[in-house]
Amino acid sequence: MDDIHRELLLKRQRYLRDNVIMEEGLLSKLRESGVFNTSMIQVIQVGNRVGCV
Repeated sequence: MDDIHRELLLKRQRYLRDNVIMEEGLLSKLRESGVFNTSMIQVIQVGNRVGCV
Protein backbone atom coordinates (compact mmCIF):
# COMPACT_ATOMS: atom_id res chain seq x y z
CA MET A 1 0.00 0.00 0.00
CA ASP A 2 1.48 3.34 -0.93
CA ASP A 3 1.55 6.43 1.27
CA ILE A 4 -1.46 8.09 -0.35
CA HIS A 5 -3.71 5.09 0.20
CA ARG A 6 -2.46 4.70 3.77
CA GLU A 7 -3.19 8.36 4.51
CA LEU A 8 -6.68 8.12 3.00
CA LEU A 9 -7.42 5.01 5.04
CA LEU A 10 -6.34 6.75 8.26
CA LYS A 11 -8.51 9.78 7.48
CA ARG A 12 -11.49 7.54 6.74
CA GLN A 13 -11.01 5.64 10.00
CA ARG A 14 -10.90 8.91 11.98
CA TYR A 15 -14.01 10.16 10.17
CA LEU A 16 -15.92 6.94 10.92
CA ARG A 17 -14.83 6.96 14.57
CA ASP A 18 -15.97 10.59 14.95
CA ASN A 19 -19.33 9.72 13.40
CA VAL A 20 -19.83 6.83 15.83
CA ILE A 21 -19.04 9.07 18.79
CA MET A 22 -21.46 11.73 17.54
CA GLU A 23 -24.19 9.14 16.87
CA GLU A 24 -23.83 7.66 20.36
CA GLY A 25 -24.26 11.14 21.83
CA LEU A 26 -27.36 11.85 19.76
CA LEU A 27 -28.94 8.50 20.60
CA SER A 28 -28.23 9.08 24.28
CA LYS A 29 -29.98 12.47 24.14
CA LEU A 30 -32.97 10.92 22.35
CA ARG A 31 -33.20 8.23 25.03
CA GLU A 32 -32.94 10.78 27.85
CA SER A 33 -35.62 13.01 26.33
CA GLY A 34 -37.98 10.06 25.91
CA VAL A 35 -38.17 10.26 22.10
CA PHE A 36 -36.80 6.71 21.76
CA ASN A 37 -36.81 3.94 24.33
CA THR A 38 -33.79 1.73 24.94
CA SER A 39 -34.99 -1.12 22.74
CA MET A 40 -35.56 1.21 19.76
CA ILE A 41 -32.05 2.60 20.15
CA GLN A 42 -30.65 -0.93 20.26
CA VAL A 43 -32.43 -1.71 16.98
CA ILE A 44 -30.85 1.37 15.39
CA GLN A 45 -27.38 0.47 16.69
CA VAL A 46 -27.59 -3.14 15.47
CA GLY A 47 -28.90 -1.99 12.09
CA ASN A 48 -26.01 0.44 11.73
CA ARG A 49 -23.46 -2.25 12.55
CA VAL A 50 -24.76 -4.61 9.88
CA GLY A 51 -25.53 -1.85 7.36
CA CYS A 52 -29.29 -2.31 7.33
CA VAL A 53 -30.31 1.20 8.36
